[in-house]
Amino acid sequence: MPGSTTTVLRGVAQLSLGTALIRGVAGASQFVLAIWLVPADFGHWAAAVSATAFVSALMNFGLVDGYLARQGLTFGQLLRQTTIANVLLGVAALGVAGAYLLVDRPVIALLVVVAAINIPLTGLSEVLTARRLRHRRYRSIVSSQAVAAATKLGLGAAVAAVTASPLAIGLSTVAFSIVMIIFLAPARGLGPEPKDDTPYVPRARYKWAGNALATKLTLNLGFFVAQFLTTAEVLGLYYLSFQAVLAVSGVVAPPLKRVALNSLAAIDDTRRASIAQSLSILVNGCTVVGCATLGLFAPVLTQYVPQAWEDALPAALIFLSILPSRMLSPIIDAYQQARNEWWLSTRFHILDGIVVSIAAVSATTGDVTILALTICASRLALISVRTARAYGTDARAKARLTASTVFTSATLLIGTAPGVHPAFLVVPLVTGFAIISSYVAPRRRRRASSQPKSGGTS
Repeated sequence: MPGSTTTVLRGVAQLSLGTALIRGVAGASQFVLAIWLVPADFGHWAAAVSATAFVSALMNFGLVDGYLARQGLTFGQLLRQTTIANVLLGVAALGVAGAYLLVDRPVIALLVVVAAINIPLTGLSEVLTARRLRHRRYRSIVSSQAVAAATKLGLGAAVAAVTASPLAIGLSTVAFSIVMIIFLAPARGLGPEPKDDTPYVPRARYKWAGNALATKLTLNLGFFVAQFLTTAEVLGLYYLSFQAVLAVSGVVAPPLKRVALNSLAAIDDTRRASIAQSLSILVNGCTVVGCATLGLFAPVLTQYVPQAWEDALPAALIFLSILPSRMLSPIIDAYQQARNEWWLSTRFHILDGIVVSIAAVSATTGDVTILALTICASRLALISVRTARAYGTDARAKARLTASTVFTSATLLIGTAPGVHPAFLVVPLVTGFAIISSYVAPRRRRRASSQPKSGGTS
């Protein structure tokens, strides 16, 4: 059935799981670079990225989401408007680089220049990816990411080995965007562009842009606040430890949201809530199982961590506790945007950014573990409110989703806290498997009952 839960999940699986494996390699390159780079190098890159966050968060002005939400925007209009906007944003980011030069911080200024160059490149790769999503060409996106990830890893390692400079992080990121553009640009074989029933309203792009700003800015607000309150070394530990979350959520969440948005926008509103809720339950269960399993193996990983990065591992494990909530956000966003309730999504991310900024003040302690605990605890409280208010009017279903999300996230947070034995993580692990089973078992029974029964003749 088009637009069924199975159809949505199939699209999510084809793109998100392939993306997770391949772009996971790209994300892992950050940890590979730690062989040659020190925490201060990552701190400089984190400062550069967070300094341009206010500009880069406006990349594509939310038009990609409007295109995938089937709001009447053609690909030609999307490409033209985003290209102009992204070039202007890149120029604005160069102004930020000039400001760092004026305060005598040339290393960060150079990294900001690299980040500025990457804004129009990343924007174009997202636009080309959206076109493939509309045509449901998931495999071509995954194969492009495979080549881009390998290029990012190889180039980053080579530059880091030769220069021992944070430029390795920036240049490898630019290389990823360029390779994606090269492989996704050809339109051969895509066929005619799908038509939308909704006419394009130009003023709608302002609410799309506002949503994009609120959504993307949150990721870097913590780094932006922390850079003024702590040392480059602590900031670098914070940045790398948070990659444990971004290596999954930052990689899987964008395609998860866009596949869900593209699918939910194409079905009637009476089925959206149930499909989005089923997807949320399954994603929550799978995420919890993955995080708990990784946490159980943490003692084995400790012996392979370089001495300079030993303080990052406890914080990285703590940050894993917010993965279930981070993985639910793109699904809730997709549901609200498919219903043209962009303001609800925007409001949450603005509040999320404020909460993270306040929590980042704990960086003044100089202890990255305390910083991680503060951010995760505040994020857990926030997502519990959001899940309780999402997905229609079925109070029982919302309560079930909220309870499972809060319980699994809280037990992950406790299990990864300093001084707690890793065996405690068996609790969220078993709970995660139970959540997955609660989704799979009823569907197996329905499938079995729908099969025609064979009967004999006497």
